[in-house]
Amino acid sequence: MLTVCSPPRTIDQIATSADTLTGQDSQVLSSYVDANPFSAAKHLDDPHGYSVALRNADATHFHNILKQRREVLGQFHMAVSELYCLRWGPLELPIFTTILNLLYAYPGARKEYLDLTQYLAGDCKVPVDAVDLAGASALHHAISTKPYFDVAFATIMLDNRAKINRQDRHGRTAAHYIVGVTPMAGSAADLRASEAMAFFISKGGNPAIPDGSGNTVMSRGTLLRKQAPKLLGVLLGKEPSPLASPTSPVSQRPLSMRTTSYENNPMTRVISSSRPAYTRAPKSHGSTTSTASAGSVKVGKLEVVLPGVTCPCQRRGMWRVCCGVPPDLEAMNKALPLGQKA
Repeated sequence: MLTVCSPPRTIDQIATSADTLTGQDSQVLSSYVDANPFSAAKHLDDPHGYSVALRNADATHFHNILKQRREVLGQFHMAVSELYCLRWGPLELPIFTTILNLLYAYPGARKEYLDLTQYLAGDCKVPVDAVDLAGASALHHAISTKPYFDVAFATIMLDNRAKINRQDRHGRTAAHYIVGVTPMAGSAADLRASEAMAFFISKGGNPAIPDGSGNTVMSRGTLLRKQAPKLLGVLLGKEPSPLASPTSPVSQRPLSMRTTSYENNPMTRVISSSRPAYTRAPKSHGSTTSTASAGSVKVGKLEVVLPGVTCPCQRRGMWRVCCGVPPDLEAMNKALPLGQKA
């Protein structure tokens, strides 16, 4: 019996789908990602001015823009949601992945970018698990060693509830990328990969999770035994964790703590009780708009169930609003009992 293979989907079809990719579809996405690296000069642009604050690594500028957006949208959590939904470049990088890229593009501003990350994730409570076109979060990129391994940045993500075992569109965790390009035994790359894997496991990472094709990290066990014995030793629990060594390059990277206190900022206090729960809607092939599932918003002690809303995905611009954007203030007020306004 002759079997006819269906052609691979286009990148537009893949972008508007939500399934785990395998085979040719996975190759199409990988090729697109490799061909469209993020460039601050080309892609750092948005309609609200956040990109200027990003270039300057300026938390005060971010604070002022969020304040302005709060006045426009009516609620601080709506301004936070808008920032969470912004995407930059053809790979649709969310805010924290964009900051990670800039942190390495401008190493002289490392402390300022880490302080900005702490302000947005810790004080403003911007959710840290937003994903890019490939389905990877900022934490995914921060510990994958392809190309980043940044303990300070990753720690901020984890402290703010990032998921260590998140899988991307290929079904891969960060561990799959750590072993993806096998280093030479005894090389600096071998040590870096073993440090990254030790960090991944120490934070609850599971190297036994299979990807979309059913491969686990240990599927490369034979090759690792020859070319990355230290990394293999960490996976098997036979190698002392390189993170415990006082001479480890990783242990010498201090976590930059913020120097400016925002605790007394009335804008940051309001979000503790009013930030909504977000629901990402399933996407269909070939569609450029999606409808978010019904969600709930807690306003003070009152929890309001809200109807779904339509989210326009602008995938061709330098930014877009992702599917699952929370309802606007008007929808919230319609759902509240008469006389109670958000």
